[in-house]
Amino acid sequence: MTRILISAWFALGRLPFLGYRMLAGAFCVLLAVLLFALARERRRVALTNLSLCFPSAPVLVRIKWTVQHIYFYLRTFLDRAWLWSGDEVLIRGRVHIENPEALPSPSPEGATI
Repeated sequence: MTRILISAWFALGRLPFLGYRMLAGAFCVLLAVLLFALARERRRVALTNLSLCFPSAPVLVRIKWTVQHIYFYLRTFLDRAWLWSGDEVLIRGRVHIENPEALPSPSPEGATI
C-alpha cells in the first residue's frame, strides 16, 4: 500500500504545473479536513494552543486556523514531489531564482563539508 501511495505521489509531481497545482490543492483541502476530523489528539493540542494564545478569537476562527495549518503542512510536503521526482528541465522550468548571485558557489569536486 505504501509503495502505491508513493508512486501516486511522484506521478502527481510529473503532471503539468497548472494541473499539479489544482489537483494538489484539492487533495490537500480534502485531506486537511479529514485529518482534522480523525486526528483527535492533534486537534485537541492545536485548539488548546490557539485558545491560550488567542483567547478572544472565536472557536470557529481557531478551527479554521487549525485546518489551514494542516493544509499548508500537507501542501509543502506534496510540493516536494515534483522537486524530488522531476528531471532538471522540469525543475528549471518551474523554479525561478530571483538573486542567483546570493547562492553559495558549488564546492570543489570531491570536497566534503
